[in-house]
Amino acid sequence: MSKGKKVFCYILLGLALALLGWCFVSYIINPSGTTWTLNYIWSLLNQPLPIVGITSIALFWFVWNIVVFIRKNQPQKELVELKREHNEYKQESEKEKQELKEQLAKYKGYLVDICKLSTNQKIKNFGKELEYGRETIDSETKAN
Repeated sequence: MSKGKKVFCYILLGLALALLGWCFVSYIINPSGTTWTLNYIWSLLNQPLPIVGITSIALFWFVWNIVVFIRKNQPQKELVELKREHNEYKQESEKEKQELKEQLAKYKGYLVDICKLSTNQKIKNFGKELEYGRETIDSETKAN
């Protein structure tokens, strides 16, 4: 609950407690006058105009709360726009990533072809590793 709503609730609670305190003290001092005043207020509230007014206020408050609830729960335009931009970025980056993979495979093929043309055995073996994976050659001497 926001700070303003809390303050408003505390003010209403204070007014209700003050009214209750007034009724209690007034009833102790003048029971018949307090009873007459409360009955008069009750009769005013039961007349047609206050009934319609209070009902209208309650209905307006209910509709207002529904409108506020719907506005809070609707996706905001900015959020929808950001999601759309994010999806576009993901698609573009996947496309770019695929292009880079294809380019890497192409250049790797060029490197393998160059290694095959070399007369050096180690370079040829490196080319074979690039093309087929690592191969073990028995003729290589292992350092101890």
